[in-house]
Amino acid sequence: MALLATSYRISYEFTPNPDPDAKTIVLLHGLGLSGSFWRSLIPLLSVRYSLLVCDLPGHGLSGETSEDVTFATLAEDLRLLLESLNISSVVLVAHDASVYIARRLAALTPSSVERMIYISPYMPHTLPATLTERRIAGFCSNKRR
Repeated sequence: MALLATSYRISYEFTPNPDPDAKTIVLLHGLGLSGSFWRSLIPLLSVRYSLLVCDLPGHGLSGETSEDVTFATLAEDLRLLLESLNISSVVLVAHDASVYIARRLAALTPSSVERMIYISPYMPHTLPATLTERRIAGFCSNKRR
């Protein structure tokens, strides 16, 4: 499936669990990867949970954008995707730099994020936050070429 964000297409796969009370896990991949990063976990997790796997802009099947992409806009796009799927509460599993998206989404809608799990978080404490965000956001646009 795909959701049209501001200037690019977000590819995602939502696997609902038959149990209406099942929690939803959102799997966010790291830089240079795609949602297929989680492929081996999906059969294991889908037994107990609903799963939402997205490709970030410029990754996997999602479209590229020539506009600047920030973690704030990515978090807002994820919020809109969750809203369009009528998902009100999630567990975020974030790999690498996607921890910044997870943190922004939690700040944006704290009541919708039940838990956050970071896997190999990219958190360079020595770089100013704005520089770090600009560097990482460049991976999501076609300006990196």
